[in-house]
Amino acid sequence: MNKFIATLSVTVLLITGCTNQKTTSSDYLTEAVQLHAVEVFATEPYRASRTREIDIIHTNLDVRFDWKNQYMYGKAIILAKPYFYTTNTMVLDAKGMEIRKVAILEGTLENELAYKYEDDVLTITLDRNYAKSETFKVFIEYVSKPEERETNAGNAVTDDKGLYFINPLGEDPKKPQQIWTQGETEANSVWFPTIDSPNERCTHEISITVEDRFVTLSNGLLSSSEKNDDGTRTDTWVQAKPIAPYLFMMAISEFAVVEDVHNGMKMNYYVDKDYEPYAKEIFKNTGEMISFYSEVLGYDYPWSKYSQVIVHDYVSGAMENVGAVIFGDFVQQTHREMIDGDNEETVAHELFHHWFGDLVTCESWSNLPLNESFATYGEYLWFEHKYGRMRADEHLDYDLQGYLYEVKSSGAEDLIRFQYNKPDDMFDSHSYAKGGRVLHMLRNYVGDDAFFEGLKLYLHDNEYTSVEIHQLRLAFEKVTGEDLNWFFNQWFMGKGHPDLNITYTWDADSAVQYVTVEQLQNVEEYALFKLPVKIDMYVNGAVQSYKVVVDSVKQTFAFKSDSKPDFVNFDADKMLICTKKENHTLNEMAAMYRQAPLYMDKLEAMKFAYTDTTNEKLAKEILLDAMLDEYDGIRREAVSYYDKFDEINDLKLKDVLVSTMKNDPESMVRNEAVIALYDYFAWAEGMTENFIAQIVVDSSYEVIGGLLRGIAISDSTLGLEQAVKFEGSKSKTVLFSVAEIYSVFGTAKNNDFFIQTYPKAEGYYIMSFIDYYKDFLLRIDDLTIQESAVNLFEKEASNPLGWFVRYYAVSALSDLRTVYESREKSATKANEVSKAEGYGRFVKRIDDFLANLRLTEKDGRVFMQR
Repeated sequence: MNKFIATLSVTVLLITGCTNQKTTSSDYLTEAVQLHAVEVFATEPYRASRTREIDIIHTNLDVRFDWKNQYMYGKAIILAKPYFYTTNTMVLDAKGMEIRKVAILEGTLENELAYKYEDDVLTITLDRNYAKSETFKVFIEYVSKPEERETNAGNAVTDDKGLYFINPLGEDPKKPQQIWTQGETEANSVWFPTIDSPNERCTHEISITVEDRFVTLSNGLLSSSEKNDDGTRTDTWVQAKPIAPYLFMMAISEFAVVEDVHNGMKMNYYVDKDYEPYAKEIFKNTGEMISFYSEVLGYDYPWSKYSQVIVHDYVSGAMENVGAVIFGDFVQQTHREMIDGDNEETVAHELFHHWFGDLVTCESWSNLPLNESFATYGEYLWFEHKYGRMRADEHLDYDLQGYLYEVKSSGAEDLIRFQYNKPDDMFDSHSYAKGGRVLHMLRNYVGDDAFFEGLKLYLHDNEYTSVEIHQLRLAFEKVTGEDLNWFFNQWFMGKGHPDLNITYTWDADSAVQYVTVEQLQNVEEYALFKLPVKIDMYVNGAVQSYKVVVDSVKQTFAFKSDSKPDFVNFDADKMLICTKKENHTLNEMAAMYRQAPLYMDKLEAMKFAYTDTTNEKLAKEILLDAMLDEYDGIRREAVSYYDKFDEINDLKLKDVLVSTMKNDPESMVRNEAVIALYDYFAWAEGMTENFIAQIVVDSSYEVIGGLLRGIAISDSTLGLEQAVKFEGSKSKTVLFSVAEIYSVFGTAKNNDFFIQTYPKAEGYYIMSFIDYYKDFLLRIDDLTIQESAVNLFEKEASNPLGWFVRYYAVSALSDLRTVYESREKSATKANEVSKAEGYGRFVKRIDDFLANLRLTEKDGRVFMQR
C-alpha cells in the first residue's frame, strides 16, 4: 500500500507529508495529520500472529449489487480443511453482514448448519469432526451492508468500510458511478466471509453480476463474460495462485480500458474516459519496471496479468491487490499536468509489492516492514536504474527526513513491533521510510551481489507463503556465511538511530588525520550502535578510502597522509540512518561540494553554506554554483536558499533567478525561482513585466500559478486583472492560485468565482478551496455572500467522506462565527439594526449546526474545532 497521507508523500504519501520536499497540494494536510498523530503511539497489548485453526483452500464468490441501499448480495462457497487438529468448528470474520443461510455441501446436496453470528464473527458448527487430511465445503448466503457499520480511521486508510459505492445513484456530475474494494488491513471480510489475516492464503473465483454498461475488474484472469436476460452481465474472474485475503479486490465502473501487453501478458489500464488518451503516460514504464524487477530479483513476475485501475474517493494512496492495483484519482493527470511531476514512484511501489507482500507476505502486521520497507526501497531501485543515483539518493533522503520527523513528533519505535492499538498503526514512516533505508544499509554492508542473491533466495524459499523477519535474516546468512543477528537486532528489532558528533583534527607534525566519532544518543533508551562505514580522504584531488567500524561511545581513527586533506568525508556512501553534527570548515564543505560525487555530499555542503556566517562570500559562491548544477534536484534546493542573500544588494542573485525562471528545463526549478523572485525582488524594476512575459510562454501549471502570485504581489491591480484571465483554467493548481489571490486582494464581485469553482474541487483540493474561500469571506462584509458560503461549508462539514475535509469545513465555520459575532456587535453599536440581526442569525445558525453535527470516533479532530 502507498500511504497517501503519510507519503501524500506519501506520498503522506501521502501516508505521504513528513519530508523536506517543497510545498505541494498535499501539504495542506499537515495540520490535520499532526492532530491525528497523537493517537498512534501508546502502550498497547502484544500482537501475536493469528493462530491457524482452519486452512482455506479456495473461495468461490457470486455477487450482485443494490446501488440504492448500497448492499451487496453474496453467495460464498469455501473449500477448507483443519490446519492441524481435528475439529468440528469453523470460525470466520464477517463484518457488518446479514447472514441468511449456512450449509455444508456434499456433492449437489446442501445441508444447513447451525451457526452463531455476533461481534462480526461467524462461528459455524460443522456436520461432524474433520481431520487435517479431510476437506469440506461450506456455503454461505449473506448480505454485505458496508454503509451500516461504524468504521474507524487510520494512518494509511481513512476508514475501513471494505466495500465502497461511489455516487451510487448517479446524482453527482463530478464523479462516475463506481464500486470498489479496499482490503488492507482486515476490511475485505466486510464483503466476503473469510479468515481475514495476512497468514491465510487461498485461490479464488469471483462471479460479478452488473448492468451490462459497466466494466469489471478483479484478480486473476477473466474466464467468462455472459449476458443475462435482464440486461445484466456476469463476469467471472479466476485467481489461480493462492493469495492473502486482504489482496482480493473488485472494481466496477464505466471505465475506459486501455489495453497494453508485456511479453505476451495483459497489462491494461482502467481510467475515466476523459483520461483515456493519457493512460499509457500515467502508467509509463510499467513494462520496463516488470522486466527490471524480474531480472534484478532473479524471480520472474509471478502473476497472470498486471492491471492498474484509478477510482474516485479512494481511502488511501494505492493498493497492491494481486494483478489489479487500485490508485486514487490523484494519479489521473493530463500530459500538461504531468510536466510538474507524475506518480511514477507510486507505480513502482505497488508493482514491487507483487514480490514483497503478494508473493511473500508478512505473517502478521507486526512484520509489516517485510511488505512496506521493500516496496519503498523498490522505488529507490527503480529510480537508480532508470534515472541514476542522484535521483535515487534524493528520493532516499526524503525517506530519511520523513522518518526523523516522525521520531521527533511521535517518538521512536521498533521497526518490527508487537505492540500496537490497531493494525493500521503499523503503516507509518518507520515501516515505510526507515525500513527502506535499513534495506539500503544492508545492501551497502553485504555488497550488491550478496544483497540481490539474498533477495532471490528469500523469494524462492518462501514463495506463496507468509513469513516473519527471521526468514529474511536466515536467507542473508545463508548467502553471506555471516551471523547477521547484530544487524537485524539493531535495525529491525530495535528502535531509534545514532546521534553522532564527528570532529576532524590534522596533526601536521605526525602527518596524521584524526577522525573522532561520538555516539550521543541515550544508550539506556536506545542501542549503542555498531556502524560499519566508509571514510574518504580527499588529498590534492585524489581519494583514499578506509572502511571502519564505529561501535563505542567515543572512538578515534587515525589515517596517515602526505599532506593535509582538502576534506574528510565520514560515511562517504551516505547510507547511515542517523542525525549528526560534522565539525567541518566552510572551505572543507566547498571542497566537498566540488569534488564529492553524491547528491547528499552536495546537499550537505549547501546546507552548511546556508547557515555559515564565517565567510559570506564563499558561502554565496557555493549556493550560486549549486543553482547552476547539472542535476535539477540540486538546482531546486539551492534556489530555495535564496534568503541567504541580501535582496537589495545581491543583484547577481536576481539575474540568476530570472535566467532560471526563463530557461531552466525543469518546471519545479523554474517554479522555485518564481517563488524567490516574488518574495525578494517583486519591487525590482521590470519584474512585473518579466512575470507577465513568462506567464504567456510557460507550459507548467505550477509555474503559471506562481507567476500569478508574483504579479499580484508586485502589483495587486495587475494581479487581479491577470487572475480573471485564468478563471476558466482546466488546472486545479492554477484555479487555486486565482483563489489565493482573491482571498488576499479580491472584492465582493469575485465571490462568483468561488461559487463556480467549488464544483471542480475534489478530494484534497477541497481543503485548500475552503481555506482560501474562508480568508476571502473574512474580508468581505456582505450578508448575501456570507449566506452562500455558510451553505457550502455546512455541506462539507456534513460530508461523510473524509474527516480531513470535515475538519477544514468545521474550522472555517468556527472562524466565520467569531467574525460574525464581532460584526454583530459593531453593527449594534452603529445602530445598523438589519445588519446586526443578520449576523446574529448567522452566529445562532452556526452554533446550532455545530451542536447537532453528528460525529463518529474518527472525527475526534473535528470535535476539537467544534
